Parts: sequence; C-alpha cells; structure tokens
Amino acid sequence: MELVLATLHLSWLGGATTYLLTVAPQLQRLGHEVTLYSPDAGATEELARERGIRVVTGATELPKRCDGVLVQDPVMALELAARYGAPQVFVSHGAVHDMAMPPQLPGLTVAVVAMNDRVAAQARAFAIDAPVVRLRQPIDVERFRFRGPVHERPLKALLLGNHLFGERRSIITSVCEDLGIEWTQVGRDSDTMVAEPADAIASADLVIAYGRSILEAMACGRPAFVFEHTGVDGWVTPDSYPVLERDGFTGMALGKQADPGLVRVELEAYEAGSGVINYHLAWTHHTALDHAQALVGLFRKAAGNPPHRTDAGRELARVVRGQWQASWRANELARDLEKAQARLLDAERRALDAERRFDEVANSRRWRVTRALMRPLDALRAVRGQRH
Repeated sequence: MELVLATLHLSWLGGATTYLLTVAPQLQRLGHEVTLYSPDAGATEELARERGIRVVTGATELPKRCDGVLVQDPVMALELAARYGAPQVFVSHGAVHDMAMPPQLPGLTVAVVAMNDRVAAQARAFAIDAPVVRLRQPIDVERFRFRGPVHERPLKALLLGNHLFGERRSIITSVCEDLGIEWTQVGRDSDTMVAEPADAIASADLVIAYGRSILEAMACGRPAFVFEHTGVDGWVTPDSYPVLERDGFTGMALGKQADPGLVRVELEAYEAGSGVINYHLAWTHHTALDHAQALVGLFRKAAGNPPHRTDAGRELARVVRGQWQASWRANELARDLEKAQARLLDAERRALDAERRFDEVANSRRWRVTRALMRPLDALRAVRGQRH
C-alpha cells in the first residue's frame, strides 16, 4: 500500500512525533511505501531521513494517490481529505486538547486509534460514528534495547520528559538528593533536549518519567517510576503494569499524592531486579512491529469504502466556536499577564526607591557621624566576645 503519515508540527519532538518516527520504519519493513508529511518538519526532518523515512514538507511533493492516510491532528486531516479520497486513520494522543481530536465529519475517519483507556473513552464520545481501536503504545525495541544491569542501590536517576518543572520537580529532586541519588534531566524543561534518549537511559539506575518515556525506560531494562506534572503512580511492577498501562502511565491511575514523604518511601522501595522484568513487559506488549501490523489491518479493512465528504458547515461552525473560545482564553491570559507585569514593575520601583533612600541615609553626614561614634562600642563588644 501507498501510505501517507502526516503531522502539523514534526519539529516538536514530543510523544506524537516520536510515535510517527517509530511506526513509519515498521510499515516500510512490512513492504509498504511510506511518506511522512509535515509543513513544519524542523530539525526532525534530518532525524527521520537518517532512519530511512521519506519526508516531504510541501503539498506538491506528496504522492499523486495513496491507499491510506494516518493523521494525528485535525489540520492535516482536513488538508489531506481535500487531496485524497483514501481512508483516514486518526491516532489520538491525548484526552485534553482539541488538536488531538479528529474532524467531526461523518465518513472521513475510518478508525480512531487510542493508546490508553482514558483517550479511548473520550473517543467513544465523539460525534462521528467511527470505531475506536485500542492499541498499545509502540516502542522500537531494537533502538531501546536491554542495556545491562543496574546497581543494587540506586546511584543515578534520570528525569525524562518535557513537562516536569517548578515545585513538582523540586519534590522529586529533593528526595533524590536526600537519598544520595544523583539526578539529571533530559527534556524541554531542562538544558538538555536529545533526539535519541536511549544512551541517557542506559547511564541511569532508574528513570522517573511518564507516558511513552516510561516504556522506553522499561525496554532498556531500567526500573521505571511514574512521576510527572499530572500525578504520581510510583514503580511499574508486574502487578501495577496493567492498571498503569490502561491509564497511559499518566500518574493518575492510583490516586496518590505527590507528597515528599510518600515519594521518599516509594523511592526507597527501589528494586534493581525490576529492570529485567520491565524489559520483558515492553517486549511482550509494546513492539512497534505488532502495532504497525494492526494499522495495516485497519487500512485494509477500510479499503473500498465510499469516498468521504468534507463540505460540512456544521463542522466549520464547531471549529470557529472553538477558535473563538481559544481566542477569548488567550485574551484573558494576556490580561492576567499584563496585570502580573504591572505588579512586578511596581515592586521593582518600590525596591529601587527603598535602595535609593538607603543610599541617601548611608551617605549622609549624620550616618557617618553615627558610625564613627559606634566604632568604640563595636570594638568593646569584640573584645568581650573574645574573652568569652
């Protein structure tokens, strides 16, 4: 089959981009022609080409025809719907943002792929009558492979992800430091962004992350601790894996609080042997080739369906309403930011004014005389302090 995989922002090296970079080579491995399309490829274009993926950034470079389109945002879904009459499979990567929802047009989306139960539940509530297919998150188990044993007592921890910062990060890093665990961070909210995190994972005894980063750590044979901006679920174990996987390793499956005391108790329960168990769990349930085979099955099942229609005024009105709400929220946030900046400026002015008044007093004749009078008393206090 001739397949087109598309995303609006390939340049954003997050979970959705990594997903495409993972499944595209596996689809090619199965013998299919694959084109990865993004008008905003950025530096990721070169990374994709290094993995043997054909990348195009302009619509004129796309194939004249195709047998199936895989999309993960409504912009690309609508753009390619106007170009091809081929079946579209929509991969939804989240249960929060509208950009993770397919266009609500009947007949356009032949299947919605969800990789955890939370997203699948939302997808089943969409207005479109498209089947929701629950697949597991795919991991390139050749790229993320077993990297040897870890220390019996954890010496190094890796914070892996794009969303951990501020107070939440302070909780986990403080506990690590108290336990004598050296930590490093890789991701957008650190000074280090890497396209290939496998080596960073290999250098750690445990990985603290969420989402697909947890599975990447597991595939490398590392103990994996679910902790991120959304919540904390603790260690992945054979007992906890099923419920954590159903929730997408978001940190919200078990209802635990990010309390420093609780986090410390959890981290103290580190078991070096859990890394090997995690490795087998990843290989058993999350190989990218199995995922690619399931995608091929979806396209073949939809082959021969009647062409879809895209001239739906109702969907256009829904999108416009959503845009209006987003603009309103952006304006409100801009007003809040303006007020915060005004308060900050006022505080800076007061601080400068206080500093100016202090300088005036410190440089005044009265203060110099006072300091001169105080010197004998200061000297006497110093002598008494030495005696005692």
